[in-house]
Amino acid sequence: MIDKAGIRSLIAIDNMPEEIAEQNKARAEVMARLNVKPENTLPAAGKELDMPKINFDVLKPAAAAPVKEDPYSDAAIKKDVQNKIAKNRAKGRDRYAGMSKNDVVIAEIMKDEAEVKLKNMGYNKKAVPAKNKKNFLRGSIEVDPNHPDGFRLTDDQDLYDIYGKDDTIRYIQEMAYKYDDVPIKDAVKPFDQYNKATYPSDPAQQAALRSYEKLYNRLTPLQKKQIVNAKNGGLISNYKKQFRKP
Repeated sequence: MIDKAGIRSLIAIDNMPEEIAEQNKARAEVMARLNVKPENTLPAAGKELDMPKINFDVLKPAAAAPVKEDPYSDAAIKKDVQNKIAKNRAKGRDRYAGMSKNDVVIAEIMKDEAEVKLKNMGYNKKAVPAKNKKNFLRGSIEVDPNHPDGFRLTDDQDLYDIYGKDDTIRYIQEMAYKYDDVPIKDAVKPFDQYNKATYPSDPAQQAALRSYEKLYNRLTPLQKKQIVNAKNGGLISNYKKQFRKP
């Protein structure tokens, strides 16, 4: 290597062509021994390129398409019944107003199932002192000559309290009569000495008598008077023949 001191330092050229050639030759020999390619050499075809790293932990899956509910499934039917009851409450109407007898039966089944679940969970309703000590009906009665009793109840909860727990068949018939005008078959039959089905010893007659007595004991004095006035006015022609109590 030529010394740059002295007069060489005054010359603008740093290296002579001979020096540059020797340096390139030496650099090529070293790179060949180290198996290193020059910097200006392009990568061979097929060489794996550096790709940007992707953090898959932060990627969110695409939202699943909503599953359509079967409108005829048990859950959908129960939900529909609950919506009808909620609408009636919001409008201040009777719980089962405008509902079919099938919807009413489903609603009562749901109510019983809920009470059983609460009981199994150890939940007990706190006893609240009843203001109505005589346990009168919640709603009113309506004189109805087409009804076997001569009158009918207007409140669905009263119907359930009287018939729903002890006489399910009569309860269903009462609801069907109220909403669909289906005649009631299982009621107290007028006594006929030639017909054993009218005897108090007959099981069906016994059940009907118990239900009627339960109902009669919950009538207010004014409601009882209403029935008597209807009988005297001829609105209930067969009432006195069927029942001992006025």
